[in-house]
Order: sequence, then structure tokens, then C-alpha cells
Amino acid sequence: MSSQPPLQRPSDKELREMARRAQKPRSSLPNIDFSAVLQMVPLLRAGLFLIAAATASYVSQLSLSPVYGEIPSALYHDRIVTGIFFSVWILKGLIKKLPWKFSAFIPVLVLYTPQLLNYIFRYSTEWGPVKGPIITEGVTYYPVLFLSVYAAATLTEFNHILFDAVPAGISYAVFSIARSTIPDLLRNHIGASWALTRCGLHHVLGGVYAVLSPSLLLASTIAAIFHSANYNPMCGWTSALNETLSASNHTIIARHESNTGYISVLENFNSGYRVLRCDHSLLGGEWQHPPAGFEHMNYAGFKEPIYAIFVIMEAVRLIDPAPKNPKPRALAIGLGIGTSADALIKHGVETDIVELDPVVYRYSKEYFGLAPNHTAYIEDAVGFVKREAAKGVERKKYDYILHDVFTGGAVPASLFTLEVFEGLKKIMSSDGIIAIVSTLSYPSASGIDLPFIFIPVQWHCSCALMSEGVFHE
Repeated sequence: MSSQPPLQRPSDKELREMARRAQKPRSSLPNIDFSAVLQMVPLLRAGLFLIAAATASYVSQLSLSPVYGEIPSALYHDRIVTGIFFSVWILKGLIKKLPWKFSAFIPVLVLYTPQLLNYIFRYSTEWGPVKGPIITEGVTYYPVLFLSVYAAATLTEFNHILFDAVPAGISYAVFSIARSTIPDLLRNHIGASWALTRCGLHHVLGGVYAVLSPSLLLASTIAAIFHSANYNPMCGWTSALNETLSASNHTIIARHESNTGYISVLENFNSGYRVLRCDHSLLGGEWQHPPAGFEHMNYAGFKEPIYAIFVIMEAVRLIDPAPKNPKPRALAIGLGIGTSADALIKHGVETDIVELDPVVYRYSKEYFGLAPNHTAYIEDAVGFVKREAAKGVERKKYDYILHDVFTGGAVPASLFTLEVFEGLKKIMSSDGIIAIVSTLSYPSASGIDLPFIFIPVQWHCSCALMSEGVFHE
């Protein structure tokens, strides 16, 4: 039997080290290198600056639309935004030599924007729909964009003009993706709460920028917030709103922001007409009583529309030969105040209505007397037509289709595609008729064999009406 060597006793130094290790708290969590996480913070802040600037672009266009219209407001917006973005990256070396922390000014500018707009919109008639949006955004949004891009650039730069091309390109990609995505995310929720109104979004953005770049300058925004809460007609109902409009014999009966724009009902108490507006466009209107010289046309239960085109649309039921169906069915795509649809309903035509904007539909009932015996679909007409056309033999068949989606000086291209007209053909009876209102001289889907009544209209804009005082005192 072999003898084993005696165990060697640990040294005092080894015993002390073993005791020290035994006293350490043990954890099952892996060791985390927080230095790598901290290095990501500037990149995260840069991304948030760019996303906030992209959101501000959409909010700025929303704010201009009620005064100048969606199309004029966007005329030069994209080109100017792109120019400012890359100008910042080119000039940032010179800007850095200045002693100020420019990002501290961003929340101040954003929170003062509603007050600035309330003042600047007074000059909308003088500036017109081309120069007006450029000047307005030159005072409000473009400085915010410039400073936001500069803040992001200083957080991601390599301090070399050639190497900076990489973060500049990535930043522009992030900014562009955000600009194209955010409107789709927000559009159908506009007006759902105060925070999702034009004024509310400015204040939400101001809060985001304040978190990204806090400073003592934020104390100066108390006056702007107080003005928005109490005196700014863009942010709420104020007594000054109708006091201003009364000078031009108008008064606002109702207004609400919605997914298609700023919806309002105005009445001229001198001439006696009432209109429904979406942003700067008139969706329709009617005389509350006959104007001077037409008192003999005061028929019980009927109010004359201010636009003859709506009466023309109703004339589809007078087409000769008429559809053979003894109980004809109609589809109205686009409602307005409901003049044409209401006339068909009152003549016994079973009518379905497709309207994208729930506020337009509600106001047509509350303020323009749309008859209740109809079926309403509050959705995009593109989806409605596609869904109904796909039902096969169970699909509805319409004898009359009124296609009137003209607003803002143009028509939505999505409702004038080959696919939409093919769908309309499937849901229309063999001897049915479709009436279309458009700025085009002929339908884009003229290759589809459909019996058209094509009603061309012209866009005209009254800047005096555009700046009627809805958003300024």
C-alpha cells in the first residue's frame, strides 16, 4: 500500500484571498458592460431629434392647410426641407464656432409656434397661397428643422468632411422614413383628443424637445402656453373668434379637427347661407332662406344649395332610359353636406353613403338635415369598393353611383385608378349610370366600359375667405 503525500496547508495570503471572495455577494446575472450602452445614448438622442423634426414637418403642413390649402402648402415644402437638411451638414463646422447651445432654443420655438401662427395668418391674404406658406414656415418650422438636424449632426459626426457623409446619409434616411411613416400613423387619429390636434401636437413636440434639450430658457415659454390655453383661437374656442368673423357677417357654428382636415360650419347671417368647410375648401352649403329677389323659392322642407353642381349630380335619376330596377339603389362616394344623397333618399332611392371623415358625416346630419333612412360606411372608398367587388354573386348592385370626392382644389388620385373603376363596374347594375365630379377632362380609366356622366369643375380660391379668421383674432 503506497503512502500519499501530506496535504499542503494554504498560505496565509491565500487564506485571506479566499475569505475576501467568500464575502462578495453572488449574483446570477451576467456582467454587463455599461460603457457600450452609454455610447448608444448620443445615437438614440440624435434619432429622436430627427423623428421629432419629421413629426414637426407633418404638423406644420397640417397647420397651414386650413388657411392656404393642402396643395399650395406642400408646393415647395419638400425641396426646402431637403436643402436645409444637407446645408446643416455642410455648415456645421462654422456653426460650432459660435458660443451658444442651439438645441436649447428648439423647445422654445416649438411652443411659441401656435402664437406665431395666430399672428402671421393675418397676412395670408396679402402674401397669397404661394409665398404665404414659405414665409410662414420660414418663421416657424424651418428654424426648428435647422436646429434639430444640427443637434443630431453634432451627436453623430466624425469631425471630417468625408467621413461625415456616412452619418449624414444615415440621418437623412431615418428622417425620410419618419416623414413618410408618421402621417399614416397619425392621420386617422387627428382630433381624437386635444393632444392630437394641431395646437396639441405643437405642445407635445415642445415637451419632447424639452426632454431632449432641457435648459432655463423653458421658463420663457410659460407666456406662450398661457396664451394657447386662454386666447389662441387655433387652440380652443375663444370669444375673439366670432368677434373677428362678425366683421365679415360670418359666425362659426361648429368646428372640429378630423382625419381629412379642419372641419367647420360657418353661417353668413347677412346673406343667409350656411357652408361646410374642410381646411380652406368649401364642401357644400345651402341657403337658410332665399336671398333677396328669390323669396318666391322658399319651399317648405327644401333648402336651395349654394352650388348648382349638387343638383346636377342628382340628375342621374332622370337619365333616359332609366334603370329597369323598380326599386333603384344608389351609392354616394363622398358626402359633403349630403345634398345629392339626400335628394335621392327623398325620391325613394335606397342609398348607401361612403364617407371617409366621421365629422363630415356627423355635421351633414346635425347642421344640414341629411335624411336618416340610409346606410353609411365611414371608411376609405377604395377599401369599400374592393371589398364589395370581391363578394361575387352576393355583392350589392347599384343603379346610380355618385362619385364626388373633389376637395382642396383637386381629387384624390387613389379614387381614379383603373382598379377602382373596375370595382365600380362590378358593383353597378348592367344598366346603371355613374356621375363623376373631377378637375380632369376625362377619367383616367376611360378604357373601362362604363356609362359616365362626367362633370368637370374648376378650382377657384378666395384668399379673403381662406383667411376669414378661423385661426386668428
